[in-house]
Amino acid sequence: MASYKLTITVPDPVVGKLNDGQYQLCFARGVSSSGGSTAMTVVAHCETAGDTIIITWQNKYQMTASKSSFDAGVRDIDFHQAYHLNENWTSEIISGDNCPDASFQFKNDAEASCVINQFINGKSVGIFISPTGTLLPGTDTLTPVNIVKVWWQQNITTGTMISSDQTNAQIIDYTGITEQAVSYDGTKWTLG
Repeated sequence: MASYKLTITVPDPVVGKLNDGQYQLCFARGVSSSGGSTAMTVVAHCETAGDTIIITWQNKYQMTASKSSFDAGVRDIDFHQAYHLNENWTSEIISGDNCPDASFQFKNDAEASCVINQFINGKSVGIFISPTGTLLPGTDTLTPVNIVKVWWQQNITTGTMISSDQTNAQIIDYTGITEQAVSYDGTKWTLG
């Protein structure tokens, strides 16, 4: 199971300004669905500003079906498996049909949204909820994408759904690597 790390550095004067303004560092993960588009739909982690912030995560996932709650019937899921939601809202993990590498499937016999959790900083947190809302019965193949997004925002908490672009966000690509560093000088992000 792959583990990843992001180190964010911020100069002390900027830390003070961010904290005085009650800004939180926000972190989101990308997931692509059968339609091919990548979505970042949930703030997976929020953190108070500091001079060094470290966020870690693993390729360890959970999935559930939802109409309103992110935690009903949560089940551990591995790549090549499917979360099957029956008409009576019972669920089970089964083998995925023609499931591509590094993907899993959401098979729903009842109308429901798909929710994916991932372990970030050691805690299971939501990283994805179906961006189009409740899905009609069917099968959706979902692939966590090795990109993350960070930004600063006020009045936000872990688990908040997001639907639009965040201003001054930094996309960070983890394709082929497991550690990245980024710095923020108060106006712009710099990788490395």
